[in-house]
Amino acid sequence: MDLAAISLVLSLVALASSIFFGTWQLRLSRHANSVPVLIGMLQEWRSPEFAMHRDFVANQLPEPPVALTSLTEPALTHARSVAHFFDNLGVLVRHNVIDEAVVLSYLGRAVLFYWGRLEPFIEVENTSRGGGLLEEGERYQSFFHYLALRAGNGRATELRKRLALGREA
Repeated sequence: MDLAAISLVLSLVALASSIFFGTWQLRLSRHANSVPVLIGMLQEWRSPEFAMHRDFVANQLPEPPVALTSLTEPALTHARSVAHFFDNLGVLVRHNVIDEAVVLSYLGRAVLFYWGRLEPFIEVENTSRGGGLLEEGERYQSFFHYLALRAGNGRATELRKRLALGREA
């Protein structure tokens, strides 16, 4: 093998190594940046104040459903807090800021439960807005809806089973 061929092979190996390690470093830095965000969301989830919001939405929403933003106090504060929490979480998952599998394995069933409780109010909201406050084609709480779709069809349960949660490893 001549010197030019050896140089070419070494250059290709160096290029491949640079791509591999650059990709690996990017993945590690993305993970490192998402940890504080995820911890903040989980701290909010477990806070006593947010537990009160969740409890109200689970047990005391009025019937029949009205537009979410038309609820009266205290229902408005509780419903909006829970809906916005999941909508914000959906934004972070949709844009790959935090790992979907981490979120859904821990909160997937809660996403589905609270979506089930709030969806009628959100749908009335979307109907009442008629697209007036959102860009065409966008819907109120669309990232919460996205998260519920991702958690649906047994995905949250599947992720928990894959992690062998609830069983001795």
